[in-house]
Amino acid sequence: MGVPIKIHKLIFQMVENLGKLESEVERRQGNMFYKLVGAKATVMKIFELKGKSLKVGGSKVTLGKLGKKNKCRVVRKGNVIKEGLMISSLKRFAEDVDEVPTGMDCGVSFEGFEDVQKGDVIESYMEIQREPTFSFAAGIQYCD
Repeated sequence: MGVPIKIHKLIFQMVENLGKLESEVERRQGNMFYKLVGAKATVMKIFELKGKSLKVGGSKVTLGKLGKKNKCRVVRKGNVIKEGLMISSLKRFAEDVDEVPTGMDCGVSFEGFEDVQKGDVIESYMEIQREPTFSFAAGIQYCD
């Protein structure tokens, strides 16, 4: 007693339908964005500049290189307070710098955000766009 051809046809229809469903899921899902953290700094002290209404976070870089080019977010007690920030000023002592390596102290201020507090963590990140990968077919095994 062999396997009827009718059943094989249903299996192929099922695989075809899974392929259509897979395409629909990918279409609805769209491209995905991932945030890759490249640097972290902990705010050790807040400095208010005289004559300016500007707060500077005196910080220590604990991971990677904190730089002006990447977006940043401020994390307070495990919660993201503000995201998508750009560094307006990054200083080592009185000198403007483009980046500060791990273990070094620096002064950081942001464009349009002054609510930095002692103990906050500044995370510098890059957004990476990735097309979705989704496959029903990966779980289908053909047997002889």
